[in-house]
Parts: sequence; structure tokens; C-alpha cells
Amino acid sequence: MKKPNWKTSITKIKVPGSARVWAAGGVCLVLLVIGAVVVRAFGFGPISKKGSMPTPGTMRLVLVEKVDGKAQKEGRQNLLLGGDFGTWWAGAPAPQGVMPPDPGASRLERADGLTQIWQRPEAPDTIGARMRLEAGKLPPGTYELETFASGSSGGAVALGIWGQSGSAAVPIDDDFITILPGEGQAKRYSRRFTLSQVTTVVVSPHALFGMLPDSKVVWHTLRLARVEGKG
Repeated sequence: MKKPNWKTSITKIKVPGSARVWAAGGVCLVLLVIGAVVVRAFGFGPISKKGSMPTPGTMRLVLVEKVDGKAQKEGRQNLLLGGDFGTWWAGAPAPQGVMPPDPGASRLERADGLTQIWQRPEAPDTIGARMRLEAGKLPPGTYELETFASGSSGGAVALGIWGQSGSAAVPIDDDFITILPGEGQAKRYSRRFTLSQVTTVVVSPHALFGMLPDSKVVWHTLRLARVEGKG
């Protein structure tokens, strides 16, 4: 039997160079098609030009989150200038926007907010000698006073809302916010009230009778915001 010539057979089935090029091109084309399918499946699309919206069908909504009440509340404008106690010039007796108290009754110190330290109780029927923040003239409507404060030590403190006309001031709401004695974490206190006419609103705390010397409250924020009503 005649032995096969393997060299001759192999030579006969050699693939021409041009065929190899076409085969490689076909593989690349298949990979490109697969890549396009994957990209489309994951929602990516053509990149838009700068400053213009992507073309329709190139964006996909991934997540929708509801803005909760707290976030909406924090977004309201604070009508009390200086209510965050963020600006306190060197040598000034109080932060910007805060009218300082009679130093014989209480003093103010820097803290995570503002620390007020009392030496004696204060008269509940006048605000002239007390720490106070003014919101100016506000139109009719419903408002909310809110504070975050660390509980007092040595006695209770009342935070009142006053309407001022000239030198006279009267409580808008005689149901004052009361900061009870107790050390610990800051708590939120709030009170809503309604104005029936344009009123200059002033917020002022005072120590209640029976408070011991060197009793203190840390005011972290004082916020007054309009919540409803038309002016």
C-alpha cells in the first residue's frame, strides 16, 4: 500500500491569507454586535452634546425618593436673623442678630449654638432687658417657632413669642414653650401661632422664678417660619 504524503495533504488545506483576514473580521463583527446588545440592555445610549438633553430612549429612571416633612421644614426660610448663632464677631456681646440680655440677669457664651447662663430669674411681663431675636413685621398667617435646646440645669426656662408696637410688647401666645430642667441630648420644642394682622414678632427666653444661680440652657437653633396662610 502506498503511504500517504502528509506534507502534500497539509499543503493542500492551507488557508489563504485573505481568508484569514475575512475570518478575523467576522469575529470582530460578532463581538461588536454582542457589545451593542449588552449596552442597550443596560440602558446606556449615545452621549449627548454638552448643555443638551439626551435623545429619547437613552435615559432610564432608576430611583424615586419622596422628600419627607423634615427636609421640607428645613428648607423653609428662617425669619429670625441670627437664629443659627453662626456669626459672632470678636468682642461682641452676642451673635449677630441677637440682642444681648442685661448681664446682671444672664450672660451668653459660645457653644454648639449659644449657651445662656442665668444669675437670677427675670420678669415675665417685659422683654426689654432680656435676650431676644426679632423677625420684623410679618403679614397675617400661621407660623411655627421651633428650637433645639439642651435641657436647663437648676430651673425651668420659658421661651415666649411677643408682638411689639413701639416700646410696648405683649405676648402673642401666652402658652410659652417651657424648657424643663434636665441634662442630656438636645430636644425639639415647637409652637404654632396665627397672626391676624401685620405684627412685629419678637422671640425672647426668660428664667422662671425658683431658678438657681449659674443655671443654663444651650440654644442650638431658634427658627421661626411661615407654614400656611396668606398675607
